[in-house]
Amino acid sequence: MSNVTGAAQGIATGEVGGRHRSLYRDAFIRLLKGKPLGVVGLAIVLVFIAFAVFAPMIAPSDPNELAAGPRFSSPSFSHPMGTDNLGRDVFSRVVWGARISITIGMIAVVAGTVIALSIGLASGFIGGWVDSIFQRVVDAFMAFPGLVFILAVVSVFHQYKIPFLPATGIIRTENIVLMATIGTLLGVGASRVIRSNVLSLAATTYVDAARALGAGPMRLMLVHILPNILPLTITLATLWLGAAILLEATLSFLGLGVPPDVPTWGGMLSREARQWMDRAPWLLISPGIALSLAVFGFNMLGDALRDVLDPRLRS
Repeated sequence: MSNVTGAAQGIATGEVGGRHRSLYRDAFIRLLKGKPLGVVGLAIVLVFIAFAVFAPMIAPSDPNELAAGPRFSSPSFSHPMGTDNLGRDVFSRVVWGARISITIGMIAVVAGTVIALSIGLASGFIGGWVDSIFQRVVDAFMAFPGLVFILAVVSVFHQYKIPFLPATGIIRTENIVLMATIGTLLGVGASRVIRSNVLSLAATTYVDAARALGAGPMRLMLVHILPNILPLTITLATLWLGAAILLEATLSFLGLGVPPDVPTWGGMLSREARQWMDRAPWLLISPGIALSLAVFGFNMLGDALRDVLDPRLRS
């Protein structure tokens, strides 16, 4: 009986950090050893993150520099991906496009993760009228097609400016609206998955033991339930990154995403490539391959993380 009580006290005091760190370390080792596609996805993701972080050092010229080379110059040593109709270096624009697309995707995913965890934890653990209200809101939200929702919100708020935000750069009003909208779309839809896992965890023995030893609701949620849904959340967030980048590219292609003065993969496909693809096919191929590789990398990494973090799929 004393052993059971000691184990329960260990659970109630949150002495599980070491086990969770061991879980993630073991998962990383299993990823490297048994998931070759996951390793490929991780390598692609790291390359694009390096592009995003070190874009000023990697890009040979400014992405908006006019006459950086001859107009419609085909790929060469001086311009690996050629030049566009204004003589801008396409490789530089693809590299800077990685910074914009990945930054917007990551911030949108962070916002979506916070929304999904907030709704899922509150709805699944508290239950009752709180669960009913949240789920009816989620039902109403999911009744709208995702792309239609994003187009409607971005179209309405596209003309407004937040006074204290800069007029140029990534953190401008248009980008904030875009990231918040994509994050809301991803987070509200995924809150159902988080809620279902919270419901199953709330009925486990170790949560009952912690509750019997005096752990309050906030401690139960943050110490005993939240760490156990983090593997699922990490997997979902990795998969969301590919979806968020693709949504940003879609909106930029439709002219409702990032402003034209900021190079993005979707904007390059919408403007230069669509107009001059017959004369300069590399204007379509270069950003298209970059976008496809980024989505592929994040999806492969997400699938591999799901396999190594879910104990039911480890075999």
